[in-house]
Amino acid sequence: DWQTEATRMSSRFHLDPKGWFSTGPRPEFLQAVAEAVWSETRITIKYDSWTQVSERTVEPLGLVLKGGVWYLVARRETGMRTYRMSQILALTPTDERFERPPDFDLPKHWRESTASFEREIYVGLARVRATRTGVSRLKDISQRCKDEIEAQALVFDDAGWTELDVPIEEERWASREMTRAGAEVEVLAPESLRARMIEIATKLARSYGLVS
Repeated sequence: DWQTEATRMSSRFHLDPKGWFSTGPRPEFLQAVAEAVWSETRITIKYDSWTQVSERTVEPLGLVLKGGVWYLVARRETGMRTYRMSQILALTPTDERFERPPDFDLPKHWRESTASFEREIYVGLARVRATRTGVSRLKDISQRCKDEIEAQALVFDDAGWTELDVPIEEERWASREMTRAGAEVEVLAPESLRARMIEIATKLARSYGLVS
């Protein structure tokens, strides 16, 4: 019946609206992966993990859409793994069926794995100036950022600005999130992240003919 189908659907597809990174285009292999998840069929993928490109056969258990980015949750002989769909370079379906773990709970697994992931990706703190709008945008980066910001007693000056600490990822990603906050946020420290933000701002100003 429809209730059974709805339960089956929710156990394989999950929406997490809070983003880690910037949104990307619709992955090339999304349909093929979704079909494999639904039919409980193994797939072989060529995957770019940033450190190396390798080929592996996985048992696809679920798809998660987080902040506009698709992720595949799959099982290997070494355990459960999460793959960013946009980093799958090639995919080959197989005719091999697998038995889905009867107790696998996709939303629960995602909550637990993302909590662990966020503990690992946040490598430091940035000191920033922000308006109320900027603070709101910083909270939207992730639950970890929201929790850290809300634990601070923020005092806004007469011009509507406050200073606060924000957990940051690797600086390349941190600068992207800060850029998305626009002029409502100014990075004060660390100096390396501030320098990266100045470089981005300068490039933007040149693009619009504001500086030569």
